This record gives sequence, structure tokens and C-alpha cells, in this order.
Amino acid sequence: RDQITRKTTGKTPKQLIDSYIMKEAEELLSSTTMTIQQIAYKLGFHTETAFCKYFKAQRNISPNKFRNNKAIK
Repeated sequence: RDQITRKTTGKTPKQLIDSYIMKEAEELLSSTTMTIQQIAYKLGFHTETAFCKYFKAQRNISPNKFRNNKAIK
């Protein structure tokens, strides 16, 4: 399955999932007043901490800083 996905999309299944989660996270952070904890649970994370670590690993910025930067622009 990995090979089929990679041949079709050029990405691994994990990369596709990460891309989807980050798109959703960024949208929720930019366009809602949901708390970070609410967003974390909505996206399937068991804790806010796990979500924050994941987000920072993906974007090299915390969800709070991302939200604050979007609010400024």
C-alpha cells in the first residue's frame, strides 16, 4: 500500500496524514477561538502537550505563536 500511495501521490501515507492534520490545525488556529486543548482533542490528540510537540516538530513554531502571528497579519 505504501508503494501505491507513494507512486500515486509522491508522498508516504504518514506524510499525507501529517499534511492533513497540519492543514486542519492551521485552519482551526487561524479561524476559530477554540482553545489549543479543544483543537488538540478535535484532531485526535490525547493531550494538549502531545499536540503542541507535534505541531512544533512539524512547523518549528508553537501553536500559540502560530496563532498570534496570524492574528497580527
